Amino acid sequence: MKIAIVVAGGVDRSGTIRVIPCILWLIQRLVEAGDEVHVFALQQEPEPGRWKLLGASVYNAGSRPRSVRIARAIAAEHQRGRFHAIHAFGSWTGAIAGLVGRLLGVPVIVTFVGSEVARLEAIGFGSLLTVRGRATTKLAARWAYAVTVQSDFMRTLACQAGIEAVRVTLGVSTRDWKLSRPRRRIAGQPLRILHIANL
Repeated sequence: MKIAIVVAGGVDRSGTIRVIPCILWLIQRLVEAGDEVHVFALQQEPEPGRWKLLGASVYNAGSRPRSVRIARAIAAEHQRGRFHAIHAFGSWTGAIAGLVGRLLGVPVIVTFVGSEVARLEAIGFGSLLTVRGRATTKLAARWAYAVTVQSDFMRTLACQAGIEAVRVTLGVSTRDWKLSRPRRRIAGQPLRILHIANL
């Protein structure tokens, strides 16, 4: 299959810094399965560029107009050989991919990764707090063949926003990140978890 993956970033040419491990693992697994993978990044680097990463071709839109550049790049690659599917991560990239997918007749999968279905007024977090955010999320969902989310909690939030979603949890390569045996937890002791992210 020929697959387009549309992301905001996370696919640095180094393969080690400014990357999103679960996206790298997805690219790696698809390429190893024999798929032809093209990654379209909105803003990995400030200037437009192309490079290879894990056997996939990466196109970076760079500076504005990013959305137009990405749409044109997907359409141009589609002309060279038809895409079978487009997979976008996030609502803005999902809306772009959805529109391009409709114009090209290619099914689009949109994965919401966090803020798209959130509305946490107390901390000012979530796409559903703004008119633009709500519109972008709705468009991405409407134009998608399928919407996936990371957890049952996110699926509930999506449902409350009128979006039907399927839970597909993203992970990392167990070849690169070795599994360890579960550790016993003392009853009544708090669970200590380190989670590194940004908002």
